[in-house]
Amino acid sequence: MTSPAEARKVVFSSTDTGWSGNKATQSGDYPRGAGGLSAEEDQSGEGGTHAGLRNLMKWGLFTIVLGAGALGATYFAQDISARPSRMSDDLMPVTAWTQHQAAFSTASADQTAGFAERDLDPSTYAYIAELTVPEGVMEARNRAPQEQVVTVRRGDTLMKLLVDAGIERGEAFQAIEGLSTVFDPRHLRAGQDITLTFLPPASVKLPLETEMEHKASLLGLSLQPSVEREVSVRRGDDGVFAAEEIEHEFDAVTVLRSGRIKSSLYEAAVDAGVPIAVLWEMVRTFSYDVDFQRDIQPGDRFEILFEELRNDAGDVVNTGAVRYAAMVIGGKSMPLYRFEPRTGEFDFFDPRGHSVKKALLRTPVDGARLSSGFGMRHHPVLGYSRMHRGVDFAAATGTPIMAAGAGTVARAGWFGAYGKYVQIRHNNEFATAYAHMSRIAPNLQPGSRIQQGQIIGYIGSTGRSTGPHLHYEILKGGEQVNPLNVKFPTGEVLAGKLLAKFEQDRLRTDRLITDLRRDLLLAANGE
Repeated sequence: MTSPAEARKVVFSSTDTGWSGNKATQSGDYPRGAGGLSAEEDQSGEGGTHAGLRNLMKWGLFTIVLGAGALGATYFAQDISARPSRMSDDLMPVTAWTQHQAAFSTASADQTAGFAERDLDPSTYAYIAELTVPEGVMEARNRAPQEQVVTVRRGDTLMKLLVDAGIERGEAFQAIEGLSTVFDPRHLRAGQDITLTFLPPASVKLPLETEMEHKASLLGLSLQPSVEREVSVRRGDDGVFAAEEIEHEFDAVTVLRSGRIKSSLYEAAVDAGVPIAVLWEMVRTFSYDVDFQRDIQPGDRFEILFEELRNDAGDVVNTGAVRYAAMVIGGKSMPLYRFEPRTGEFDFFDPRGHSVKKALLRTPVDGARLSSGFGMRHHPVLGYSRMHRGVDFAAATGTPIMAAGAGTVARAGWFGAYGKYVQIRHNNEFATAYAHMSRIAPNLQPGSRIQQGQIIGYIGSTGRSTGPHLHYEILKGGEQVNPLNVKFPTGEVLAGKLLAKFEQDRLRTDRLITDLRRDLLLAANGE
């Protein structure tokens, strides 16, 4: 017969969330017979070893279940999902619990091990073996990081994208604040892709039909503002988001492309392997002197020298600067050379050193069709003849409209039959007006300073209009004049040392073009 003094002490510890074999409770020692009964009382029928201890187990189980709820609450309060590197430390109680459960299960299968010496019957062992961690705790602990790619749409902010992806606003703010050291989130562009890395949402079911939800936890994000640059922000072991910037280096290779126009410049350029971005730069460069809707004819030719950026594998990842462009229109050759008269400033000049830039662009819309000229016409809405004091360019709704020249916005908003309207004052003599826009560019208002070529609005059909188009006016001394006939003053004219430097650059470019033409001819002949 075992006395209470010899009895092995058994306790359930709230700090270990498991059973401990050699610890004393604060209320006294428990003999191995029954819960608080002596061996004599046990044998006299006033208690039962198995029943009493099973009773003790049940009360212990109630404590365990309550402890499980506390464990689940503690698990989420600590937000371990936001600190994956410390996940195993934060869940040590859960680990201990599952280890003890495994010990109990083994003991029920092998009575000679573990608690077999306490003479517990198999039903008691099975009862203990049913003890489990609250549903969802282990799944939450073992969550694997996931990636999601989100695409920036017009009007999106980085905060909106993160919150829409399920990230808590406070966490999103911390990530944006970290990223801001290498990238301004306000410079996001529609169409950009952002890769998010996060732990998925988790849910733990606690006792008393209670369920605790936890949102996705952001681990980091990355995006590529340009092909040469990649930025990212990652959560460190201390929970703080740190930013990183990677600059990719590419080889710049100068290439020459040329072609003959059959139906359109666009088709000829694409057939010759000219990238679209390079084509539009060439169009903008010549738009001061060439009306691409009326001047270009079949048989005209073009030639363009530009840079391709290639990676280590030799793949073209982007285009660089256009160094030279030439067009032959109606037999007249028009070569233009890129030159930097001052550091950080470049322009295109003709062989004499005259800047291609004029005071105003003749056509402020790329790819538009001239649908109505300047002068008397039968008005399509009013039904009678009246003076048309501008030119109309037809294009799809939403096509960007460029400022014809640098200046100050004089009017921006609704203007009667003109619909949505912008007027820009360029100097004391010239102003330009743009009417029937679908919308005006954001933050454009009277007094705003505008650069030549800047987007000021988009093609539409507001006001007195029968279809999407731009009504474009040039005002000289306050009076409308024909935009297609007006003579514009030229831009910068190089002289002295600048002209001599330009001449040297031009001769080097001409020699390079001669070499590339020869290489293309040899390649075409299979040599």
